[in-house]
Amino acid sequence: MNKETLVKLTAGAMILMLALSLINTYSINSELKQLQRNLLNLEHNIISGVNQQNASIQHQINHDIGRLLKEEQSFFTDTSVELDLIDGQLVVTMTALPKEMTHDERLYASVFANGNTYEQEIEESNQAVLRMDITRTVSPAFIIRSDQGIRQEKLADINIRDRLSYHVYTEWDEAVRRNEDQVILNLWLTNSERKTPLKADEIESADFILVNLDQLYDAGLGDEAIRFEYGYSDSSIMDLFDQDDSDDIIRIPAELVSSNSVTYGSNASFHFQVDLSSVIARHEDMYFDIHFLLSTSQGIYFINTHNPIANIHAFDNSLMKGSGSERLVPILD
Repeated sequence: MNKETLVKLTAGAMILMLALSLINTYSINSELKQLQRNLLNLEHNIISGVNQQNASIQHQINHDIGRLLKEEQSFFTDTSVELDLIDGQLVVTMTALPKEMTHDERLYASVFANGNTYEQEIEESNQAVLRMDITRTVSPAFIIRSDQGIRQEKLADINIRDRLSYHVYTEWDEAVRRNEDQVILNLWLTNSERKTPLKADEIESADFILVNLDQLYDAGLGDEAIRFEYGYSDSSIMDLFDQDDSDDIIRIPAELVSSNSVTYGSNASFHFQVDLSSVIARHEDMYFDIHFLLSTSQGIYFINTHNPIANIHAFDNSLMKGSGSERLVPILD
């Protein structure tokens, strides 16, 4: 090998080694940059997590301080307000334990509702029971009166719908999964926070309401569809439910399978059921949202208003279905 060839080979080897070195350097730099980015992300996540935790702790501290200050400033060691519906009236039971009262002071329970003030003296039982027409909201308060003046403590307003609602849970029967002839939907209803739980003989009627939203829109009934999609719980919705059977809204009586059932949880009270096979046979390729309407012997209607309790879509001899949980709220106007 002559000298010129040796020089060329040496130069080529050096260039190759330099190229490999540059490649390795670039790769190392890329890995270092990626590691730096990972470290920055980790630092950001740690700081963010610490800030969130600090904010949560501070919120809890402020909440506890506020609660303690409120308890310290309160005239009472304990208060409670319970709601019930009895004989078509709203019954408000109020209990209070004063921290101290002089011999000439008298304690009263007061409720502002329907534009009126209802008041009753609380004596040795520490309890008062006030009856009034059904309303959406009540504003309770306790008043201590004497010849020298009054001391009053207002409690938070109470939304009647929230306090007198029922929880419902739905589930499709196994027969639906096996594509058998029956299409059965089960519904379990649990009692609300009412002092007196709902009893079977108080149930006047129970119906599953099938709503075809697409059909309503196609028929130009957009307002009615919106009511079901976004919740609309005043009495005017009953006009829709009372119409004759149609492709838009179908009302089917529910079968009460059992009461005080333990099939779904220890608090379950009523088990309802409906077979939708005949509806599916008559309405192919339709999508239905399913709602539940309950009426009591006191003339109060309860309905779910935000989301359907279930849904079903029948197409090409197939079924798609959904189920879940919702609340039934009273229709109060």
